[in-house]
Amino acid sequence: MASSWTGNRVRLRAVEPDDWTAFARYADDDGPRGGRLDLPRSAESYRAWAQEQAVVECDDDRFRLAVEATATGELVGTVGSHRTGPRSGWFELDITISAGHRRKGYATEAVVLLLRFMFAERRYQSAERE
Repeated sequence: MASSWTGNRVRLRAVEPDDWTAFARYADDDGPRGGRLDLPRSAESYRAWAQEQAVVECDDDRFRLAVEATATGELVGTVGSHRTGPRSGWFELDITISAGHRRKGYATEAVVLLLRFMFAERRYQSAERE
């Protein structure tokens, strides 16, 4: 492993402004999430979101990272840390892998890389899935 952010299948990296096209495409492919159908979003909303994510500061260990397949360099999803409780040692995480890239081990490896960072570097002791 060349980096703490790279595994055999995936590399975790910052969201880049040009990632908006992949996120828009994946949202169209994924259909209803959790039994709920979301309203359609404009291309501009995806552009603005990706631009915002590209420059956002890490706030209290809350962040979002892009999940990229190491074999192809293709963006396959995101992983993030949310709702942190640094004093009590817990945080909440979420993982989203696009429909066409599921069941290939990407989510598992992305979560392992995130947990390794949060437990070893940030000293959290517990994680909950959003």
